[in-house]
Amino acid sequence: MIKKITLTAFLSLFIGISLQAQSLVNTAWTTNLQGTSINVRFTATTVDIAQTGSPYDSVATYTESGSTFSVTDIDPVSCGTDVGVYAISYTGNTMSLAITTEPCTARGDFFANGPFTQTNISVFEAAKFATTKLYPNPANNVINLDINEGFDEEVYLIYSIQGQIVSAGTLHSGENSISIAGLKSGLYQIKLKDNATATLKFVKL
Repeated sequence: MIKKITLTAFLSLFIGISLQAQSLVNTAWTTNLQGTSINVRFTATTVDIAQTGSPYDSVATYTESGSTFSVTDIDPVSCGTDVGVYAISYTGNTMSLAITTEPCTARGDFFANGPFTQTNISVFEAAKFATTKLYPNPANNVINLDINEGFDEEVYLIYSIQGQIVSAGTLHSGENSISIAGLKSGLYQIKLKDNATATLKFVKL
């Protein structure tokens, strides 16, 4: 069985869906459970959770079909391979879960909490990006971004000082190399597409 904080964060993800989401894939959520700020996201197949300042951890696998979501713990110590099934109801950009079938009582106790709010990108990811090591700076042809953890194909945009988008791509955990050979000399900003408040600056020589 997932430990208590893991289940808590796991729940927050499912309850974080909004009417704007057509699919859970590559979406992020945030909530405050038992006084703890939790960031949660869906990849293509897993539910990942993190407390602010900590790396994401994959805690479960999921499938979705309409308004029905099925969940299986990655760590089967307490819940085994039992599947929890939930029905979701929406109000604006918040969501609540109702148990359809949940053989694991402890997991169900967490999933029945709510509501939770959907975000474009978790506060955790934005904070990690804002403190990412960017080098060399200034640079001639290539800049490197060393991201410790918490990224899975996040889209970035490079802006000129005039505010024009001059380049784009995706970032992942670990070292990322970005070619800037085609850019003119000057000051640039790198921002996450889904969170413009997370910004890095560099100078092209």
